[in-house]
Amino acid sequence: MAFSPWEVLTDLDIIAIQIPTLEEVPPLYACVMGMLGEEYGIILYRSLESLKTFREMAMGEDDNQCLEQVFLSQDCWFINYEAGGQEGTRPKDNPLFFSASQDSQAMAIFGSIHPLEGIRPFIDEEEALAIYCALEGLAHFIKAHHTDFEAENVDLITKEVKVKHPLKPKVNREQLLVRLSTQPDLTAEFLAQLGFEEEDEEDDDDLLEDDLIPDNSYMSLGMVPWDLVHSLRSSPMVHYQAGEFRQKGDGMPVLMIQTSRPKAKDLIRRLQQEGEIAGLGFNVGRDPWTETKYDLGILKTGQDKLFLFGEFLLDAPAHRQAKKNWERRCRDTKGYCAVLIAMGVTGQSKGRPELRHMLGYFETRFLTPQELGLGHLRLSLGVDLDF
Repeated sequence: MAFSPWEVLTDLDIIAIQIPTLEEVPPLYACVMGMLGEEYGIILYRSLESLKTFREMAMGEDDNQCLEQVFLSQDCWFINYEAGGQEGTRPKDNPLFFSASQDSQAMAIFGSIHPLEGIRPFIDEEEALAIYCALEGLAHFIKAHHTDFEAENVDLITKEVKVKHPLKPKVNREQLLVRLSTQPDLTAEFLAQLGFEEEDEEDDDDLLEDDLIPDNSYMSLGMVPWDLVHSLRSSPMVHYQAGEFRQKGDGMPVLMIQTSRPKAKDLIRRLQQEGEIAGLGFNVGRDPWTETKYDLGILKTGQDKLFLFGEFLLDAPAHRQAKKNWERRCRDTKGYCAVLIAMGVTGQSKGRPELRHMLGYFETRFLTPQELGLGHLRLSLGVDLDF
C-alpha cells in the first residue's frame, strides 16, 4: 500500500534527501504541501539556506506583489499536482503520488525556480533523474514510517533506499542510493517562529486530554425522546447517572458515543473511575498554522479533568444549526443534557442504536465557556468526529 505524503506531513516537516551517486546534485530538502486540502505538491529545495530564507521573508510579507518577489527568490525544483478531467477530482486520491500521470484525473507539473532565472516550466534529463530519485526515495520513506509520521512530534528518522536507474537497461539495471532523514530540529525552529513553543504544547496537553473517546467511535449531537429517557433510567442493563432536569420540549439533548461493546464497557468504567461526568460544553480553539477557528467539544469529569471529544469548524453552517438546536433544548431542560454510550458501531444499528444496544446514560450539566474557564485555546490535538 502506498501513502500520499500530505496525509501525514505538513509543510513544516522537512525531509533531507541525499543522492551520493549523483555528485552534481546538492543535498535536497523536501517540503510537502497538501495537508490543508488546497494545493498539492512537493518542493525540493536545493539548499537549506534557500528554504530558511524563503520562510523568513514570507512570514514578514502581506502584500501580494512582495510575496510574488519572495516566491521567485526560491532555489528549488517543484512538482505540483492539479486535477484534470472530472471537476472536483482531488490528486490526493492518487495512490502513487510520484506518478500522477497514471491517474487520468490528475496531472503533475514539474519546474524549477531560481533567483536569477525565475520560473522555468521545464527540466532537463539530469534534473529529471534527480527529481525521480528524490520522489521514489520519499515514497519508500513514507511507506516505511507512515505510522511514525502520524505522531505529533516526529523524532529523527533515517533510511537508505536503493532506486533503480530509470534510464538504464532493465537487465542488470543500475541502482542509485538515496539517503533520507527527518529534520526535527528544523521543524522545532519553524514552530518557534510561528509562536508554537513546545512548553506551551505540554501545558495544553496537561490542561485538555484527548485519550477518553475510543478510536473509530461514531459520535453525534442530537436528542433522545422522553419515553426512551424513562426506559434508560429504569433499565437494569444501563449504567445510569441521574440528574435533576425539567422535562420540556421534544426530548433530552444528547451526545451519543457509539463503539464496540468491549470499548463501550471500558469507557463506562473509565468514567466511573474519573468520578462520572460533571459537565459537557464547547470552547473556542484556534489552529495557529491556518488561523482556523474551531468549537472544541469538552467533557468534564467529577475529578475535574477535561477531555476533548470533538473539533467542529466554528463557522460551518451545519455545526451552527446543530449547536443552536442543542442550546435551545438545554434551555428547555434548565441546562441539563446527557451522554449516551452504545455498542453496535459496525452493524446496521450504526447511528441508530436501539435500547438493547445502550450501555451507559449520563445526565449532566451543559457548561458555558465561562464555566469551563479555559479561555481561547490553541489547537494541537485531533479527534475524528462524525457529525
